[in-house]
Amino acid sequence: MITNHNVYFKDSSNMCELKNDSIDLMITSPPY
Repeated sequence: MITNHNVYFKDSSNMCELKNDSIDLMITSPPY
Protein backbone atom coordinates (compact mmCIF):
# COMPACT_ATOMS: atom_id res chain seq x y z
CA MET A 1 0.00 0.00 0.00
CA ILE A 2 1.41 3.38 -0.99
CA THR A 3 0.43 6.37 1.13
CA ASN A 4 1.18 10.07 0.92
CA HIS A 5 1.67 12.29 3.93
CA ASN A 6 1.77 16.08 3.65
CA VAL A 7 2.06 18.79 6.25
CA TYR A 8 0.75 22.27 5.49
CA PHE A 9 1.62 25.07 7.86
CA LYS A 10 -0.52 27.97 6.67
CA ASP A 11 -3.73 29.88 7.09
CA SER A 12 -6.66 27.48 6.90
CA SER A 13 -8.91 29.95 5.07
CA ASN A 14 -7.20 29.12 1.77
CA MET A 15 -6.27 25.47 1.38
CA CYS A 16 -6.64 25.12 -2.38
CA GLU A 17 -3.95 22.40 -2.49
CA LEU A 18 -6.36 19.92 -0.91
CA LYS A 19 -8.90 17.96 -2.87
CA ASN A 20 -12.43 17.57 -1.56
CA ASP A 21 -12.88 14.58 0.77
CA SER A 22 -9.12 14.04 1.02
CA ILE A 23 -8.63 14.58 4.77
CA ASP A 24 -8.90 11.67 7.20
CA LEU A 25 -7.38 13.36 10.24
CA MET A 26 -6.71 16.96 11.20
CA ILE A 27 -4.84 18.01 14.33
CA THR A 28 -5.05 21.62 15.45
CA SER A 29 -4.24 23.65 18.50
CA PRO A 30 -6.85 25.62 20.45
CA PRO A 31 -8.96 27.71 19.94
CA TYR A 32 -9.87 26.04 16.61
